[in-house]
Amino acid sequence: MTDTRLFAEEQFYANNRSLYLELPEFDRGIRMARAMAKLGTRHRAEMPVINDDDLPDLYAFIQAHGGSIQRTKSRPRTLKPVQCQIYADRSISGTAKSGRRATIDFLHHKPILTDANGDILDGHHRWLTACTIDPYMVLPQHQIANITLAELLPDLLKFSDARHGRNL
Repeated sequence: MTDTRLFAEEQFYANNRSLYLELPEFDRGIRMARAMAKLGTRHRAEMPVINDDDLPDLYAFIQAHGGSIQRTKSRPRTLKPVQCQIYADRSISGTAKSGRRATIDFLHHKPILTDANGDILDGHHRWLTACTIDPYMVLPQHQIANITLAELLPDLLKFSDARHGRNL
């Protein structure tokens, strides 16, 4: 935790902000996120690469595979990261540059994609960011209603590989 906290303090200081004024629950949120991520079963390299530009085609792909997307809301505490590796630098740097309010606005406009069980397919860094701000905040979620990650992952990787040339 010390390295993460020091990195966060440096990032916020470099942006003329105070970590603990912006994110008073930072330590608690990072501890919770780390504990939940330890339960993850996949490394980052085993997950698909999904960019914003991919989402319309991804949603069509999911529907073609029998899934339906439900727009809902959830709290970070109720979602499950499947990645056991989540790097805090991306989450921390963005919040340090933009500030708490702008980061919350961003999180409220960028849904986290999950499977039917609440396992995160896309949005691990947004999930971590929300944990450090307030693990009880309400986030937009796009949930694949009737397919689990285990059922969809092989096809998702093929989709990602075809789009991004990874793992070929």
